[in-house]
Amino acid sequence: MAEQLGFTIRQRDIRPLDFILSLIDALAGDGNCDTQADLHRKFNELTGLNVSYRSWANQAKKDALPTLILWLWVQCLEIFSRKVMAFDEDSPFSEFEHILIQDGSSQAVYDALKEAFPGRFSTVSPAAVELHTTMDLLTNNLVRVQLTEDTRSERDCLPPLPTSMAYILMLMDAGYFELELFAAIDDREGSFICKAPQSINPTILSAVREDGKNLNRYKGKN
Repeated sequence: MAEQLGFTIRQRDIRPLDFILSLIDALAGDGNCDTQADLHRKFNELTGLNVSYRSWANQAKKDALPTLILWLWVQCLEIFSRKVMAFDEDSPFSEFEHILIQDGSSQAVYDALKEAFPGRFSTVSPAAVELHTTMDLLTNNLVRVQLTEDTRSERDCLPPLPTSMAYILMLMDAGYFELELFAAIDDREGSFICKAPQSINPTILSAVREDGKNLNRYKGKN
């Protein structure tokens, strides 16, 4: 990973594995790490080397380091995630490898923040934020979290759609209802269930009862 991200070009004394492990040990250890010098000392202590502070700092200031740490964290989440829900083989949901739930939740904050975080209900809550979250139902894990002002549209906070959505089902409420979004999911071979607002007037193409019987009397009606 370090080589792919450009953090390491040539393997020298400061190897990426030792470097990351020393950071984890220092920051999650006894709590006595307050400066970069403490991190440097922890690296030398862990490796038994005598690397100069300048050489260590040249690695620590690389732009690729935060990206490498984030990437490692994401990999850990994937490794430690476990499937906590499953469906019977005859269930229509059994074909999905991921069932993503997308929703937002509003919370009022201190009124003095109304310029930075305006609320939708300005009289009651002049300042408010909304937490937009994507969750994988089958693994009970968060996929994406975004905190915005409460006035931001929920549709603007949808995660980017992957190139292929085969075996992925998205569940959304009425705030995400958008025909262009549905078409994009369909183009990627994905599936979705979205609560619709009362203003829509769809044409029924087919209606099937739970036992499989076609209800032809509804076909073509609005």
